[in-house]
Order: sequence, then C-alpha cells, then structure tokens
Amino acid sequence: MVATEIINETKGALSLKEGNAGVYRDIKNLEVGKKHIIEIDPNATYREYVVVSAPSGNKVFVTSDDCIDNSTITIIVDSEGKYGFRAVPRGEAKAADQVQGGIFSRMLKKVFSGRK
Repeated sequence: MVATEIINETKGALSLKEGNAGVYRDIKNLEVGKKHIIEIDPNATYREYVVVSAPSGNKVFVTSDDCIDNSTITIIVDSEGKYGFRAVPRGEAKAADQVQGGIFSRMLKKVFSGRK
C-alpha cells in the first residue's frame, strides 16, 4: 500500500470523492487546513479522485498515478482563482531530511568539524 496525504490549502471546504469511469462516492469533507490520507494498492484498478469546492463547484482531478508518484498533494487556488494542486514527489521529502538532519549527515559533521 502507498499512502498519500491530501491537504486543503484553499479558503473553503472541499469534498473529496473517489471513483472510476465517472462514478464517484464521497470519501470525506475536507475543511480548510485539514488533511486526509489516501492509501492505494499500486496493483489495484485505476482510480480517480475529484476534489470539489463546496460553494463554487470548482473541481480538481487527482489520479491514482498522481497518488503513487507523490507523497503529498496540496489543493490550492492560484492567483487567477483556478483550483489545482501542488505535489511533493516520493523520496524528495526523505532526501531533504537526510541532507538536513539525517544520522549520516550528523556523523559527517562531527568527523569533519574536528579537522582544520
């Protein structure tokens, strides 16, 4: 199973739905600033997720491929008022953590800080 975090960074509530071939079921109402974890089996049938803005009806489509490729998907509204998403690819957050504060980098700092 692969887990992807969906985050609402819009100014309104969102409705998260899961479906296939245009038939969707409600998963969760996502309030402003809230998160929801979607777990996907990479070998399962293709799924599509639609995030709908409650007052305006704007939609953002997120595929199961998007979820498999990204650890975090943040729903946003751009400067023109269009809904979309910003994604963090899998491994990118882990790599940044290793560079900034992983055990290996801390060990290297100790080794090299003693050299002049």
